[in-house]
Parts: sequence; structure tokens; C-alpha cells
Amino acid sequence: MSLVLFQRFSDMFPPERELLAVEEDGAFTLWRSFGADSIGRFGGTLPSGADLVRLAAAVKETTPPPSADLEPDASVEVINVGGVEVEVEAGLSPEGPWGELATACRPLLDQLTSAPLAAIQGDVGSGRSLTLRHVGGLPLTIGTASLTVEAVRWLDGVEVASSVTRHDGDERIDAGPGWFLELPINPDVLGEGQVVCTATFVAFDGGVVVPVVVTARISSESD
Repeated sequence: MSLVLFQRFSDMFPPERELLAVEEDGAFTLWRSFGADSIGRFGGTLPSGADLVRLAAAVKETTPPPSADLEPDASVEVINVGGVEVEVEAGLSPEGPWGELATACRPLLDQLTSAPLAAIQGDVGSGRSLTLRHVGGLPLTIGTASLTVEAVRWLDGVEVASSVTRHDGDERIDAGPGWFLELPINPDVLGEGQVVCTATFVAFDGGVVVPVVVTARISSESD
């Protein structure tokens, strides 16, 4: 069993399925489905600043707090140390070592995507298209049959334009090194402000079909 398991789930759209496992020696594996510029499988060794081994040791010396009463549609975080499990509403932390451990794990979901094993990354390049690109050395099976690209332009905190485009694709693609898919952005959305582009499709984590969302941003006026 892993030293620490930190998981986040939500049944709301887009559903979250974030899975972080950390071992005694600092090795980690991560699955990301939402909220980042890349999704898929990541792995490596924790950065030197991460203190999860010490925090896990402190947790083992305490009685776990009771799992929180959750709102019906809340995102749920599950913290598991040595087989002892605590559930909290996403973003909230119990007092003491369990809360410290949850607080330390959350930013790692974003930081550790810099170590892809088999992932799909979003890139806006020139700002006229959203490119999905495989990163990492291992293939990732994805499905693009119902791929949707949404672009929303924000100016001074106000949504000023939006577009949703659906693309025909394949039920399953074994995306590997060198694979990419370029998706045009509706030019009517482009302009002054920030354009947030999201691509929604599915990925396969073993036998699990996982809805995923890749996000990329254009932060300046497009030509």
C-alpha cells in the first residue's frame, strides 16, 4: 500500500477524478482529469520541498478526525494513510496533521503535471487553434468521438464572447509520442482580453472511461 493516497472526486460536470499516490521513498504516480493544461498519467519523484513523508508520519500518531458531512453535489477529497481514510469537502481541511497533509497535497495536483508519463497537453500556439498534443514516453488511449471545444473571452472580469464547437473523431486512439490534433478556435471569439479554451473528451485509465477536460489560455489580443 502507498504511504499516502490523495484523491478528489466529483459527479458534477466536468467530473473530477484526481488520483495521487506517494510511496515511502518519495516516488509518486498521478492521474489528472480536469483543471490543468494537461491530463492523463504522470510519475516521478516528489520535489525536494514536498514534506509528505514527515506529514504522513505525524498523521499516523493521531486519531483521525470524523469524515465531514458533505453537501450533496460537493467535490470530495479522500486522504488515506496506512489504510486509514478521511473524507473532506474539497478545499476544506480538518484541524491538525490531517489538515496539514491535505493542504500539502492539493498544490501537487498541479505541480506534478510537469512529469508526464502518458498525457495530453493543450497548447494555443498562434492563438487561432487549440492543439492537443501527446507528452511523455508512453501511449495514452483517448476517445474523441464526442470532442467539444469551448472558447470564452473575458475582458475586465466580464464574459464578452463565447463559442462551442463539436468535432467528429474516433472512439479510441492510442495517442503516443508525436501525436497531435489541431482544433480551430471560432475567430468570432478572439480579441482583446483573455480567451479560455477547453477541450472535453474521454481518456481510458485501464478499464475506466474517464471524462477529461484540457484547458489552455490566450492572454493577449489575437491578430
